[in-house]
Amino acid sequence: MLEVNDSVVIDRSRPIALKGVAKSCEKFCLRNAKMVITITEDFKQKLGKVFPESLEKILVLPNGISRFRFEKIFDKAAIKKRLGVEGYSVIGAAGQFLPWHGINHILEQMAPFAIEHRLFFLFIGDGPVRKEILELAEKLGIQKRVIITGMVPIADVPEYLASLDIAVIPMAAQHASPMKLMEYMGMALPIVAPALESIQEVIQGKDLVEIFSEKNYEGMRGKILKLIENPKAAKDLGLRAQQHIFSTLTWTIHAEKILKII
Repeated sequence: MLEVNDSVVIDRSRPIALKGVAKSCEKFCLRNAKMVITITEDFKQKLGKVFPESLEKILVLPNGISRFRFEKIFDKAAIKKRLGVEGYSVIGAAGQFLPWHGINHILEQMAPFAIEHRLFFLFIGDGPVRKEILELAEKLGIQKRVIITGMVPIADVPEYLASLDIAVIPMAAQHASPMKLMEYMGMALPIVAPALESIQEVIQGKDLVEIFSEKNYEGMRGKILKLIENPKAAKDLGLRAQQHIFSTLTWTIHAEKILKII
């Protein structure tokens, strides 16, 4: 059995020096695997186009979560106080921030509302755009309301997520199954995300996430403001998302599906 979530068939952030050799190795692995597991339908089709003999044995399983990490009781007020964001509506995201993740669009769209709605922007993680984001915050006059935590231990991620009031995914790679989406859902956070096929596959047409048209960042702003102005609806949205992921997308459930096929 072979699990694939990176490949020569996708646009990679890490370039391949010997692409021909890599493609041959990947073809060998795919040909000899009894089952291939990948994370989105888009990724499956990309693999099948380059390696057509493997298509019929590819199983799509989106990323999932370890439920026990997210079922704990988190003291949101205490965590906010510790992070220095007490009394604010905290908007944020988590990850290794790359240019196409679109973190800049959160600041550009929401900065005009920062004072009126007492907004704070918390980005959990780090990445190549760190300097650019901090410079943008200064340009927009909200530098005192933006924190980039730097990389944190994986065990601490849920606690940091507990400080968020709204989690935003401005953009993601087409082939990807964003782990951050799963973790936001596990934390029962209200989520704003683009109408990517990979995200639609996870929510399965249910009212679990506020969806905006891909790259329509004004639409993203409208969805964020809607959640800020309707806290009960936002809370209910997050709870529905948590219930959905606990019942469909945990690693235990994935393992059981694979064992059943075997």
